[in-house]
Amino acid sequence: MRERLDPYPTHGLTGKRYQGTYNRLYAHQNGKRAICKHKTKLELDHCHATGVIRGLLCRSCNNTIKFYEMWISREKQQELAWIADKARYEAEAKALEEIIAHVPIRS
Repeated sequence: MRERLDPYPTHGLTGKRYQGTYNRLYAHQNGKRAICKHKTKLELDHCHATGVIRGLLCRSCNNTIKFYEMWISREKQQELAWIADKARYEAEAKALEEIIAHVPIRS
């Protein structure tokens, strides 16, 4: 017996298309959650970067993945900003090289 379908979220799919996608994923996953195997309602999971539907997860796992993907995105943005700042710093240091080459360094 199939579980009752939780219609939220639909990821742009409606009616028969949503139900068909859900049923195919349900059959492919043998009615089990893709990660935790908890006995809770299933919902469609999708990649937040591409929008591609990946499988059926419980709400807890789906929210955890969403948080993780958002965190990785923020971390990557911060890392790229740091790399750009470092490159700018090194370029400025190179330009100042002649000026500071004649300044004695005290120990």
